[in-house]
Amino acid sequence: MRFKIAIAFVTLVLCALLLSVSGSAKKGVGIKWLTETEMVTENAQHCIEYGTYNPWDEDVYVYLSVSGDLTEVITSEHSEPVFVPAETPSSEALPVKICFTVSKVYQDDCWLGPFLCEQTCQQNEVSYEGQVVAMEAPGGNVGTGSATALGVSVPLTLRVRCNPFDRDWTLLYVIVIIIVLILIGLFYRKKKRK
Repeated sequence: MRFKIAIAFVTLVLCALLLSVSGSAKKGVGIKWLTETEMVTENAQHCIEYGTYNPWDEDVYVYLSVSGDLTEVITSEHSEPVFVPAETPSSEALPVKICFTVSKVYQDDCWLGPFLCEQTCQQNEVSYEGQVVAMEAPGGNVGTGSATALGVSVPLTLRVRCNPFDRDWTLLYVIVIIIVLILIGLFYRKKKRK
C-alpha cells in the first residue's frame, strides 16, 4: 500500500513538473536571409538586411551581431534593435539590419613609413567565415544589461575586395618644393650679407 502511494506521489510530482515546463513562456526568433556571401571593401562600411520573426509567445527586441572569424576583420558593428511581437509568422518577418566596417587586410607597398604607398593587388583574395547571430536587447537598448543570444544564427562569408591604387607622389613634390624654397632663401640671404 505504501509502495502504491509513493508511486502515485512520484507520478503526481512528475506530472506537475511537466505541466509547469510546458506551460512556461518561450522566447526566441527566427531569421530569414537572402545571402550567405558578401563582397566587401576594406576600410569601408557595409550593411546587410535580414528578416526576423517570432513564432513564440513572448515579445522580444532583436538586434544582430557577428561571431566566428568575422570578428577578426570587422572593426565596428551596429544594429538597431527591432521590436518583434510574439506570434509574428515567417511570412510577416520584420526587417533588421546590421552594418559593419571592414578593416584593412591587404598590405600596401610603402617607401616612407605610411607614405608614398601603392597597392598592386597581387595577393590572393582574402575571405572570412562566421555567423550573424540574433541577440536579445533587454528593454530594446543595445548595451544596457546583458544581451543574450536567442539561439539562432545564419552563416556569412565576407570576401574582401582588393582595390589597387598607384603611388601618390604629392607628398614628395611638396617636400622637394619646400627644400628648393629653403635653399633659394639661404642663397639670397648669403648673397645679401656679401
